[in-house]
Amino acid sequence: MFQVHAAKGPEVPLQPWEPGDVLGLALDFSSGKMQLSHQGTWHTEAGYSMDFQSNGRDLYPAVTMKWGMFRLRLGREAWIYQPPSAKHRPWAAGVGEWASEALLGDRSWGFDAQLLARKPRMIGLGALGDCEAPRSASSWFVAGLPELSRSSGKFYYELRLLSRPESPRVGWATADFSGGAIGGDPESFAFEGWRMMKWNAGLSSQAALKPWRPGDVLGLAVDLDAGKMSLRCHRDDGWLRIKSVSLEEARRMLQASIDDGDISDSELSEVVTFLGQEGRILEEDRSDDTVYIEMSDGNATWVPATMLKALLEDEEPEDVREMHFDPKGRKLHPAASMLGGFRCYLGRDAWLYEPPGAEYEAWGSGVFEWAPEDWRAGSTCAGKPCLVGLRCLRPTELPMEEGWRDGFQELRSLWLTAGAKEAARGSGKLYHEIQLISDLSNPQVGWMSTKFKEGEQDGNGLGDDEEGYGFDGDRHLQWKAGKSMKVKIQPWKQGTVLGLAIDLDAGVMRLSHQGKWHNENEEGYIIKAELTGRDWYPAISMRGFYQMHLDRRTWRFTPPSPDYEAWASGIFEWAPQHF
Repeated sequence: MFQVHAAKGPEVPLQPWEPGDVLGLALDFSSGKMQLSHQGTWHTEAGYSMDFQSNGRDLYPAVTMKWGMFRLRLGREAWIYQPPSAKHRPWAAGVGEWASEALLGDRSWGFDAQLLARKPRMIGLGALGDCEAPRSASSWFVAGLPELSRSSGKFYYELRLLSRPESPRVGWATADFSGGAIGGDPESFAFEGWRMMKWNAGLSSQAALKPWRPGDVLGLAVDLDAGKMSLRCHRDDGWLRIKSVSLEEARRMLQASIDDGDISDSELSEVVTFLGQEGRILEEDRSDDTVYIEMSDGNATWVPATMLKALLEDEEPEDVREMHFDPKGRKLHPAASMLGGFRCYLGRDAWLYEPPGAEYEAWGSGVFEWAPEDWRAGSTCAGKPCLVGLRCLRPTELPMEEGWRDGFQELRSLWLTAGAKEAARGSGKLYHEIQLISDLSNPQVGWMSTKFKEGEQDGNGLGDDEEGYGFDGDRHLQWKAGKSMKVKIQPWKQGTVLGLAIDLDAGVMRLSHQGKWHNENEEGYIIKAELTGRDWYPAISMRGFYQMHLDRRTWRFTPPSPDYEAWASGIFEWAPQHF
């Protein structure tokens, strides 16, 4: 173990390096100090730092080794760990590498470590070419929707990157796609936000793309008749970027933003510590125009919203790129290949942004994904919420007010009644789950009949009339056809998974908590009623966000017995799409 320092190499006690290790290297020109971290740990021992004198020289990252392959993560978006302080900046954007394509499955690469242990699931998508659906979330994968192939028209879809992607290519393929990465053969086309390239039927060229990051939404449009493809990268990672300016410049900008044109030293001190940092809004108080903001250094405080807005960096322009191809009567469908989870928004009602023109059509309906279970776990809700796969019952339309978080605060406080009305059944045994993914209040979770009257929000929801039955783990109630009854039931909280089983013929409704089914003596977990003669469907009235697991592939636990069926297939949720 040696340090190599300006041609001299003293022996030092470094930890041995192994394949897969991530080394962090920090350089401070002003103090003349170089530092090394191992697997994200910055050590104070000798050997992990050394002093130097630049003597007017320009330095750059470099590697020498006798054998082996490596990847240089230069851009902040590619870092796995953190620098020793917030003052350390990235060298550049993107990555550099000396590596073999065979290393794509290496678990040490960028896929978020906390997701690796979670069981992956594929909903709505199919494996393409000679690729099989992988069993591990850390495996490289090629997926598409060949059943939606089209040969003429204008079509649009969106793809969200759920994790730090490795070698991501997104685009289109034909039914004759032979396998491998999308764009690498004559029957597929793709954009790649890793090496910044376009792949046109096997031919590659450099593209002026910005590196893709977790949370990016890629809008992909194709004109099959004109032979034109376009990509638009939408970035809303929930972080606000504050300008790096001098104290006097900050004072001038703040004075220009307020009515009386004057700012005190105490007011200036509230925001001066944030200059040059990134932050995210945790809470907003419109009564006094203040926001509670957490900065990248971990500090958080209330600051006047007007002052904060005055110091924000201009939003990054959307990254739009085009590619022309020879249609040749090809029938194309959406496709993607990468190491990492993603979600496809196919239906117009699920799109988060707008296509290039009103004439662009949706490929299909719904939301599909390749992702680990509970990929939202541990994340913070942000951005515009969307109702995916469910019907808005009361109110019949979602109110939207533009604000700091694109309507997030208003919709988060909405007591919404929604359900899967299109899945209604009149007989049989059915099972589904509700996973609570935020704080909640006044939940009424269960089933409604198709006779429930939709309308404006009036304080009534599931179980408030004779067309609904449900459970309430917040106020410890059962809601039965317009009547509520106090019961003993385990409290619900964020992360809880509720199992709901209904026997429409026997008139028995049951509730489980985190997979546990209670016996019939525990009355809080069972409801009996006459259900025949009407069609019923899963529904919920609640203030808070959730996922409704109607598809068997999304179930976390099991129904009371094997003869219970799933209501439907696909993804159903009321949730923010930014995490």
